Amino acid sequence: MAATAFAYLGAVPAMAAPSEVLDVSGVPVGVVVGSDGTAYVGNYGAAGGISVIPPGDAKPSRTITTGGYTSGLALAPDGTLYVAERDSASNQYDVGVIPAGASGVARRIPVSPGSHLIAAGPDGTIYVPNHSEHTVSVIAPNGSTVGRTVPVGAGPVEVAVTKDGTAFVANQIAGTVSVIPSGASAVSRTIQVSSTPGDTENPHGIAAGPTEQFTSPTSVPIG
Repeated sequence: MAATAFAYLGAVPAMAAPSEVLDVSGVPVGVVVGSDGTAYVGNYGAAGGISVIPPGDAKPSRTITTGGYTSGLALAPDGTLYVAERDSASNQYDVGVIPAGASGVARRIPVSPGSHLIAAGPDGTIYVPNHSEHTVSVIAPNGSTVGRTVPVGAGPVEVAVTKDGTAFVANQIAGTVSVIPSGASAVSRTIQVSSTPGDTENPHGIAAGPTEQFTSPTSVPIG
């Protein structure tokens, strides 16, 4: 059955109080959880760093060294961790590549300014939305450079990838979602999710599910 993506619109709805609060350093922004339950939390501060929290623990067991202003994180199926970061001195944006179990960045791939939230496909392909350039950079599995750049709607902020490798891109300014088939160099279709492009209720967060229907009034099922 075809996968479904959900584009989040507007303000965050009221939620129940957390059952537990975990203490991490700095300004936590990006978070990703591995298949074994290990959580990785990016620190959006000048020092950067990623806190690693083992399953069931209440605090980090170690910190992975990165460049400054760590934001979006993506975890490939082979355990390689990718991190969007910005060097505070040079203001260079890049995607850091951290092999499974490593304590620091092994190599860096330069990307466009303003890139924050990234996503990994089921084959390890990495998608980087470039908000100011209205494009998505695509990095092949184990790649060392951006392999291709796909034009999308205005203001892409986040990407969700389904199990078949289709990428759904939330375009905040345009109020649309761009659909990029696996391996494609162009958008196959564009889905309008906001009736008022440029409004504050345009899509920002986006997630891909298998076949579920999502009923929150602040989200729109698409696909």
